[in-house]
Amino acid sequence: MSAQPIYSKAGWPVGWLSEDVIYDSLGEARAFVTDGSICSYEGQRLGGFGDGYLRDPSGDAVGYISGAQGRPALPEIQAEEAQPELQEQPERPAPASPASEKPGTDQWSELAFNTLLRGWPPGVSVLR
Repeated sequence: MSAQPIYSKAGWPVGWLSEDVIYDSLGEARAFVTDGSICSYEGQRLGGFGDGYLRDPSGDAVGYISGAQGRPALPEIQAEEAQPELQEQPERPAPASPASEKPGTDQWSELAFNTLLRGWPPGVSVLR
């Protein structure tokens, strides 16, 4: 199964997108995209996806795929990485609440990609 790399605000590969499934850097399915929302396999809405940007709940960009359009400005891609073996995704739950993501901003989020996938709020930093 072929996937597109997801890059961080610094241009480093941090995950993968295959169809509507978001994988971490090790190939484990962590979230999925439905109706422009990023949802966890626990049913939590984590943020939004549109125009090639992955966004936190406030609309700030957390990551992007090649070909992203709009703002914020894209950094130079720092490295290419071989795609890991993508694991089978878990069963999808119905999202817990209706979409309420804010429109995309022209800012990069303080939230790291891996932190977004864990459902942690802005202000909590882990790996970037």
